[in-house]
Amino acid sequence: MKFKLPVWNSVKSRPFPENPTNLELKETSIKGLFVRKDKNFISYENDYSHMTPLDWKGFMEKIRNNKVNFIRENSKNVGDCLEVGAGDNYNLKFLKWKKFTICDPFLKSSERKNVTFIKGYFEKIKFKRKFDTIIMFSVLEHCHKYNEFIKRAKKNLKKNGKIFIEVPVIGRQFLDGDFNCLLHEHVNYFTKKGLFNLLKNNKLSAEKFYFKNDTAFLCIKHNKENKNHDIDEQLLKLEDYKKIFNNRLKNFGNFLKKNKGKKIVFYGANNGLNILFFSVKEKLKLDYKNLFITDSDKNKWGKYLSGFKKPINNPKIIKNCDIICITALSFADEILNNLNKNKQIIKLNEL
Repeated sequence: MKFKLPVWNSVKSRPFPENPTNLELKETSIKGLFVRKDKNFISYENDYSHMTPLDWKGFMEKIRNNKVNFIRENSKNVGDCLEVGAGDNYNLKFLKWKKFTICDPFLKSSERKNVTFIKGYFEKIKFKRKFDTIIMFSVLEHCHKYNEFIKRAKKNLKKNGKIFIEVPVIGRQFLDGDFNCLLHEHVNYFTKKGLFNLLKNNKLSAEKFYFKNDTAFLCIKHNKENKNHDIDEQLLKLEDYKKIFNNRLKNFGNFLKKNKGKKIVFYGANNGLNILFFSVKEKLKLDYKNLFITDSDKNKWGKYLSGFKKPINNPKIIKNCDIICITALSFADEILNNLNKNKQIIKLNEL
């Protein structure tokens, strides 16, 4: 499955050019797990601006609270803990621990009592001890050797230890043709089944898990009982998924043509919407006068997507529009709960 897509650069304070390049996926020996075939060209060392900034309040804080609360619910004290890809030390501040080791090649840190900082890649580090807890949030989707990564985590885990993983799952998004999941920074793409097949292959099992907003949260342990998880999920071949994505592009263009002259606001200033506008604007003469974008994250207000020449609006713009199109499908339920039902509301996957 191959597309030429703009690189997601989050939003900017002024209009900026698109940077389209290929993104190609291939199937793996693990059913339900897909990997990038094309070369990963993003350099994380010098520029992380393509990501939503970690210091944005509100949206990012809610996401990080969900992660740390999941650990608290399953471990009152993480003991001797290793965190891989720690970001900004958020979990270190809110968990109970005895010793804490952080392994991250891009972490800026200062020394603390009982805290060890290792600036390096996890798969290249030889640890001298095993850990009670290993945390890997937003990590597995970036690993070029995902299986080796899991094997090393298992090797460094104590007999009764736990691994906490948070990773995006793309099953619903692929079936809906939701382009928001196609990111050049992601090397691996997991369905729910693909994720559990990976664990099974490495004799690990999920003690507790849940799925929310197209994200998986798992508390993993050594699989002593040879436990299996029966995950109900429809899987297709990549060629079939590509047809779905192409239909989404076609339907989006038809929606714009059919409703030309009406004021439409798109709720969700994200990668998926950026891709849609990038893909149709050359074929259609867009009437930007009647098209608007809004987002509940106030950090995005007044800023720009690369594929849309008007700034992102405060949600107050909704009252002046005829149609609300929800483009942030991962958060569609939350958005719907806060909308005026007297307006015409349509979700992107219903076009």
